[in-house]
Amino acid sequence: MYKFEKADEAIWVAAVLLTYNEYMKMKDKELHEDHIYFKQAEILRKANDICTKEIEHARISYHLNADNDKASHKYFIKRKSDSFVRLVYNGEINGIKEKPNELNVDLIFNTINGEKTIEELIDFINNEYTVFIKNLKDHKKLTKEDYLNILEFLKEHSGEEYTKLEKIQDKDERDRCENLKSNAQLVITKFKNIGDQFIKDDFNYDRSASTWLDGSNKKIRNYFWIELKKKNKVKLNTSISIVAEAQNELRFRVALEIKDHKSNEKEYLRHFRYLNVLDIDNSDFEYFAFIDNDSKTLQRLNKEYVSDWIKKVRSREKNKILIGNTLTYASIKEMTTNEIENFFKESVKKLQKYYDIAVWDDEYMDNLENSYTSISKNQILCGPPGTGKTYNVIYRALEIIDNIKYNDLIKNPLKRDEAIKVFNQLLDDGQISFCTFHQSYGYEDFVEGLRSNESGNGFIPKDGIFKQICTRALNKDKVRRSKYNFDKNKINFFKMSLGEKGLNNDIYRYCIDNNCIALGWGGDVNYKNCQSMDDIREEFLVSNPDD
Repeated sequence: MYKFEKADEAIWVAAVLLTYNEYMKMKDKELHEDHIYFKQAEILRKANDICTKEIEHARISYHLNADNDKASHKYFIKRKSDSFVRLVYNGEINGIKEKPNELNVDLIFNTINGEKTIEELIDFINNEYTVFIKNLKDHKKLTKEDYLNILEFLKEHSGEEYTKLEKIQDKDERDRCENLKSNAQLVITKFKNIGDQFIKDDFNYDRSASTWLDGSNKKIRNYFWIELKKKNKVKLNTSISIVAEAQNELRFRVALEIKDHKSNEKEYLRHFRYLNVLDIDNSDFEYFAFIDNDSKTLQRLNKEYVSDWIKKVRSREKNKILIGNTLTYASIKEMTTNEIENFFKESVKKLQKYYDIAVWDDEYMDNLENSYTSISKNQILCGPPGTGKTYNVIYRALEIIDNIKYNDLIKNPLKRDEAIKVFNQLLDDGQISFCTFHQSYGYEDFVEGLRSNESGNGFIPKDGIFKQICTRALNKDKVRRSKYNFDKNKINFFKMSLGEKGLNNDIYRYCIDNNCIALGWGGDVNYKNCQSMDDIREEFLVSNPDD
C-alpha cells in the first residue's frame, strides 16, 4: 500500500476513501447526511495507515478546519451538534485549499467497488458528492408546499408495497418502485429538516431511525417520526417527538412521549414525574392516549377525561399519556411558512420544561425535592408601609404551595396579573386564607367564638379563620370540588342511588338482589304526576321546605 510523506495528503485521501465507501454502500438504500460525517479519530486512524509518520490529533480539528481562519487548508466542515466532520464539496470554499494540490492522480487504492485511482476519487468528490451535498442544502429551508407534500405523500402512499430494485424483473414494476423510492427519499429528507432546526438548541436525533419503510422493509410507513433528545440524554427513552401521520387525520404532532417497547416500570415512573407540575387547567396542550389496551392508534382525549386519566397513569392503572399539540393539513393550507415554522418552535419550547423534568437525574431530582421541602412555611414579611409586604405575600404563598409548579409566575414580574389570578382561585378553593389583624382582633375571630343567631334571641358557636384552616387540613385527603352550577342542557351525567344508607335498607337490598339500580330516587316524595323539570323542582321544594 502506498504511504504519503505529507500528513495533509494522507488525511484528505483517508477522508475521501471513507466517504466514497459509505456513499456507495448506502446510495441504493437510504443515503442521508449522517452517512458522510465521520469521527475525527476514525479519519485519523485511516490516515495513519497510509502515512509514513504519526499524525497529531489537532491536525484535523484545527489545521484543516474550514471554519478556522488560521487553518492551513480548508478540507473539513464540522457538524454543529458534535465534533464529527465531513469533506467540503467542490467549490464550497470558493476552491481555496479544498484539496491537496500535488497529488499523484495515478495512485491506486482499494475501495468497496474495487481498485480506484486518485483521479477517479477526485471525480467522485467533484460530481456525485458535490451534487448530493448541494441538494441537501437546497432542502434545508422548507416552504409551505414542502410541509404539505410530506403529509400528501403519506396520504397517497402509506401502506403501498415496495420491492428492492435489484429483485424486480418487470420493467413497469421496477419503474414504479424506483419512482416511489425517489419521492420517499425526497420527502423524508424534507421531514428531517424539521428536526434539524433544533440541533442548535442542544437537541439531537438519530437520523437513521427516521425511515420511509416500515419494519418489514416492504411497505411505506403511515407515519414519519423524529425523537428529539438532549445530547447527554440520548440513552433515555423519553423524547420530544415530531410526527407526521396519516392515521386518525392528516397532521403533524409534537408531543412529549416515552418509547413503550424499550421501557420498564422504573423508566415510566421517571418519565411521568412531569405530571406532578403539569397544570391542565392553565395549559393549551392537547392530550393523547391509547384508549383501549389493545389499540395501536393514538387518540385525542376529551378535556373532561384528562384529569382522571392522569391520575390513573400516575397510579400505573393506565400505561401512558402524551401531551403536545397538532397541526392539521387543513390548518397548514391557511398559514404562512413563518407561522408553520413557529408552530414547531413554540411546541418544542413549551414541552422542553416538562422534558427536562422527565430526564433529570435522580440525584438532581432529590436535590430539587429537598429545595422544595426546605421552603419555610412560617414566614414574616416586615417593614414600614409601602415596602412591598402585600405585594410579595402572593409570591410567598404560591412558593409554599408548589414552588415547582408556580416557579415561572414567581420569577417573572411580567406575569403578575396571572399570579394574582391563580392566588385568587386558590383563595376561592380554600387553599389560601387571608385575614388582617387589628387592635380588636381576638381569639373569637381567630379560633372560635359565639355569634348571635338570626332570630337574635341566642348565640351559636362560629369557627374563626384559623379553626377553618385546621378543619380543612384534617380533611385534606378529600377531593376538592369546584362550585358547580347545574345546567340540564350541558350535563351528561345524573346521580344514581340505592336509597339512603341505614334508612332505606329494603330498597338497597331489593336493588342488590334483583341486579338493578333505582334511578331518580327522591325519598318518600311521589313524582308520578310531574310532567317537567319545573314540576319536579316545585314538588321537591314543597316536600322539602328546609332544603
